[in-house]
Amino acid sequence: MSKKIIYLLFLVVALILAFASCKKDNGLNPTVFKSNPNKEEVIKTNTGGLYKDWDSIKDLTVIQDFPVIDESKSDKYYYRNPIIVSLVDNAIIMIIEKRIGFKGSENDIGINGEGPVDIVYSTSFGGDYWTPLSTFGNNIFGDSSTGADDAVSSPIVYYKKPSSGNTTKMYIIASAGAGLSRTDTAYSNRNPQSKLKYFVCDIYSSNKDISITWKGDWKELTITDPSLSDIQFGTHSARGVFISDNKLVLPIITADLGVNNNIKDAMGVKFFEIQISADKNTLTMGNQIGTTIEFDKDSSGKFSMYKEVEAVAYDTDKVTYLAVPNPSRNNYTMGKGDSSSQTVTALTGLKGSEGSFGFLKINNGWYGAQEYNPNAYASNPSTAGNSAGSTVSTAILFSHVASKVGKNYLYILNSDYTPKGGGLQIAKTSKSSSIDILSDGTIIMATEKERNPNVDGNKFSIFFSRYTQKYLAENIK
Repeated sequence: MSKKIIYLLFLVVALILAFASCKKDNGLNPTVFKSNPNKEEVIKTNTGGLYKDWDSIKDLTVIQDFPVIDESKSDKYYYRNPIIVSLVDNAIIMIIEKRIGFKGSENDIGINGEGPVDIVYSTSFGGDYWTPLSTFGNNIFGDSSTGADDAVSSPIVYYKKPSSGNTTKMYIIASAGAGLSRTDTAYSNRNPQSKLKYFVCDIYSSNKDISITWKGDWKELTITDPSLSDIQFGTHSARGVFISDNKLVLPIITADLGVNNNIKDAMGVKFFEIQISADKNTLTMGNQIGTTIEFDKDSSGKFSMYKEVEAVAYDTDKVTYLAVPNPSRNNYTMGKGDSSSQTVTALTGLKGSEGSFGFLKINNGWYGAQEYNPNAYASNPSTAGNSAGSTVSTAILFSHVASKVGKNYLYILNSDYTPKGGGLQIAKTSKSSSIDILSDGTIIMATEKERNPNVDGNKFSIFFSRYTQKYLAENIK
């Protein structure tokens, strides 16, 4: 066969594959997922680069706000619970739960041990260009290969920027098996029952390149606490908290959820240390941190005042957490507690409902509406103020829905986790969001937005948004 014929056959196959990939975009926004042969040029000519001076950002309103995944183009897929992570320079990764061919539960956790669910990701530089979705793990043809034995959902994502260089670890711990779900069968009779899985990868990132190296496929996290052997449990999607370079905080949500014709929401939480091995590639379950927490139930014992929690801080031997309220108890006020006691304090003025909230504490890097030098922010945020003497402070950003599948607001919180202002509405309908900060001090978010009311279950577009500190400080009042 001549070289010319071989070349023509190769060209035909390539065109067929390209056409097939365009025809089935799985919800990817075609205006965002585009060919990008020259990443450096995109960074230079669009807004995805890091800002270099105050004059370039001081008058900006919303820098970016668009769907990375458009629900109207997502066919049978339900994309939920996005987690956004700022990597090195202006590199970003968005991690998303992909429910394949089924709506999942009405809550934010969709796994039930029966339907296929993958954890997928897309990467970007500053938000302008997003890569096509890839799957964490070897289930690259998720429609046919994932199911009860290998489905994963509700990811807790652990990542810290490297102190030097461009490569560091990312850990993901997720629900598997029955997770936190409700079916027609009592949990004691279900197979599989609840379990946890984890994933480890190396991430290299810069302002020109992002590469991810897997350290094996998803592995089961062995449960060593016997009290979890006969109770349903799972994770709640969030950014994870580190204890040290060798330990993580894992909140395990416990529940008695009943069955579909006898619904319950009796919830609690246990916090555990997760040990990272010497080679950084294996996770093992360690000691419980503090006490076992069971949220106050109503007189019937069926509905607790709060549902899932996210850990937001670790101090010495104590985990601080925020708890989402249970709308079945007519509760729409967020709660705060720690692992040392059963006490949960209602956070007056901080509305919430079931779903995964966004949380980011900015330590000595918040200038608000004051002038600062974005170019100097990456090396030392606390000294990036202008020559006139801008003062830097610590800020807590929080985003969540005010009602069940309702409006999502972004708040700036005081040190006691109460709002400084009324909040900035970022979605009309939502259940989940996530927040991080780029190295020029601009704030980025991933948010479920605008549920499609014409489909079964909760089907959202997944939005990327980017804001200046000045815009948020002036609009959250």
